[in-house]
Amino acid sequence: YKEEQKQEYEEEQKQEEQNADAGYLPFPAPFNTVNIIMILFIANCFCYIFMNYVATDDMRDFAVEHFTVSRDNWWKIYPMFTHSFYQEQLLQLLIDNWLLCQFGRSVLGFLGARRLLAFWAMTCVGGTAFHVGRQQFELYYGLDPLEVRGRCYGPNPFILGLVGVEGLIFRHLNFMQSPPVPFLVMTAFVMIIDVWRIFTTKPEEHGSPTGGALVAYVFWALPTKLFGLSRLTAAI
Repeated sequence: YKEEQKQEYEEEQKQEEQNADAGYLPFPAPFNTVNIIMILFIANCFCYIFMNYVATDDMRDFAVEHFTVSRDNWWKIYPMFTHSFYQEQLLQLLIDNWLLCQFGRSVLGFLGARRLLAFWAMTCVGGTAFHVGRQQFELYYGLDPLEVRGRCYGPNPFILGLVGVEGLIFRHLNFMQSPPVPFLVMTAFVMIIDVWRIFTTKPEEHGSPTGGALVAYVFWALPTKLFGLSRLTAAI
């Protein structure tokens, strides 16, 4: 029975790998299908070019108002999601897009496009809730409203969420072989650093990636049976 179970698991793993590589567009994964990784990559590149080389001052003000999120506009709901498409710094653009491709490809192969889209939406809401909650906490304890003005933008909550989910998926495998460091240890280390940032981030900055990272554990724990994530977990 155990031998049959092991063989069935290996066949499922091979099928998942084939699904990750298969696509209807002539590009390498994750650009071989229309998915949230591809959309974020293109949208961030477009936004950077638009904000730095095309937009007028009025256009920039409009983009900041509708494509970033803070305590002033979160209640409109859509900024919770549109903020992940906004980018205006070249170095941040390069780092974010590289991380999206590195972590997004493997997680996309395990979760599929629809589950990954749902996970992206959850990290957007989680990152916004964390960011706005932190701002309200600072205002409650007497900080000047002019200081608590940070706006959240970029796919950072989603990226930290991808790191968390990848650590959970590959928790039985080693991130480093010598010395052996499991993926789960790496993920926990990233989480600790990100939570530490909560207490060191300046009032005008945002800590939304922490909210996205914590969503990974909620996403993994609650809908495991519904999404069938347990059978997708990598094992040695």
